[in-house]
Amino acid sequence: MHTKAVQSSNQEIDACQIVAAMKIQHAFRNYEMRKMISTAARIQCRFRTWKIRKDFINMCRQAIKIQSAVRNSLVRRQYRMIVWSVGVLEKAIIRWRLKRKGFRGLQFQTDAAVEDQNQESVEGFFQTNRKQAEERVERSDVRVQAMFRTKQAQEEYRRMKIEHNKAKVKILFTLVSSRLNMKDSAI
Repeated sequence: MHTKAVQSSNQEIDACQIVAAMKIQHAFRNYEMRKMISTAARIQCRFRTWKIRKDFINMCRQAIKIQSAVRNSLVRRQYRMIVWSVGVLEKAIIRWRLKRKGFRGLQFQTDAAVEDQNQESVEGFFQTNRKQAEERVERSDVRVQAMFRTKQAQEEYRRMKIEHNKAKVKILFTLVSSRLNMKDSAI
């Protein structure tokens, strides 16, 4: 009976040990599972962050491209207006220097008989043409002066002048260095 009690107690102890081992294994597996889940969550979080950041940077680049295109079109439109205004001023200056009549420097050379008949119509044409030309010149002159009187235009002109001078210096430097290299190679 004593051996039976020992055997039964050993069975109980073995059962308790098996149950304890199973609990330990279960806890360890849960710990490993939680560890893998938290690692997977961290990886997913980093991936989502990377993807969202990449999309954001891409959207910023696209927005910059759109803004650049819009600014370019606005500047081109303004540049066309400046070129037109300067062209009108140049035409007026050329006309003034050549002492021609009419906006485009038209000179009519007709004989005296035809001139008497058409004198009124030609003078009317020149007067209206001259008025229109003077109005255009005044508008162009005001527009050009207004553009170059602004602080922004003056700063931009200075910046362009500095960049132009830098480019000239760079070109001169490359020319001088290339000539020096040619002389060194010849020696």
